[in-house]
Amino acid sequence: MLKNIRVFLLKIKKIILNPRLLLCFLLCRFGSMFPDKHYLFLMYLLRMNKLLNLKSPKTFNEKLQWLKLYDRRPEYTIYADKYAVREHIANTIGEDYLIPLLGVWDKVEDIPWNKLPNQFI
Repeated sequence: MLKNIRVFLLKIKKIILNPRLLLCFLLCRFGSMFPDKHYLFLMYLLRMNKLLNLKSPKTFNEKLQWLKLYDRRPEYTIYADKYAVREHIANTIGEDYLIPLLGVWDKVEDIPWNKLPNQFI
């Protein structure tokens, strides 16, 4: 318990002493109050230490940010969900291409660790 408190306090100290980390922390907590474009501009500036170029993106990171804003296909939500994409793959190319599933749990506390194999991903 004391070790967890010490680790927590060290993280807080690190965030407070570094203004950039403090702004990132606050933006992550309250970023939903900003429009997406403004949020991405601020986070990009804080993390990459340069301005985001969305008019003519050159770097891989700039292109990813552009895609986040302007390429919002509904299937991307399915592709990002590890469990939901299984059904999509099964319907598209067949169940033969799916890796066997050990289980799906909502909370870590629900996982029966003693029933899982010795090695798994």
